[in-house]
Amino acid sequence: HPPPPPERFSTPRGTCLRLKAWPLPTATPQPPGKALLNLLPLQQDEVITTILPLPEDEQTWGNLELMFATRSGNVRRNSLTDFESINRNGKIAMRLDADDQLIAVRPATDESHVLLVSSEGQSVRFKIDDLRDASRTSGGVRGMTLAKGGYIVGVETIDDGAQLLIISERGFGKRTDINRPDGSYEYPLQKRGGQGVKTLNITEKTG
Repeated sequence: HPPPPPERFSTPRGTCLRLKAWPLPTATPQPPGKALLNLLPLQQDEVITTILPLPEDEQTWGNLELMFATRSGNVRRNSLTDFESINRNGKIAMRLDADDQLIAVRPATDESHVLLVSSEGQSVRFKIDDLRDASRTSGGVRGMTLAKGGYIVGVETIDDGAQLLIISERGFGKRTDINRPDGSYEYPLQKRGGQGVKTLNITEKTG
């Protein structure tokens, strides 16, 4: 069998790490697994925020992009080829302010739309074309304007026909079509940086 594809891992401090899939143990559901601390050079108390399985054929990478998003609502796009070479200690994937964290990295194409969801139940949808390609160490641009005390909790790159699953802090869930049957948008297409529209009514019950 051909070797499994490489995985790309990103962390809250904005570092990208690379690991082949084969060192990860294959097991039944019961065992706890192997700590990533034993496989990746993570700092103390550092956690993984995103795992991206990538194609083994790196010649196809030129057609793929990555969309980065931070807790404070900043976003950035990069060609996947910017992360073709990663040494064992990792590579800085995004420059972050001291009080910010990288929360998600999503694969994208030139046609993708981006959907950001905030802790206050707001969401904003915009074209990835609204983001210019940036240098690997830049901090990005404003993707969503947040209410005081708010932060980004969800990030997705979406296509036609997709649905959005919202799960609240206290376990309430809701599934919504991204687009209506007539082709219009359930989540309207806006410019990046706006406050967005309501996607979940936040109450004491939902969290």
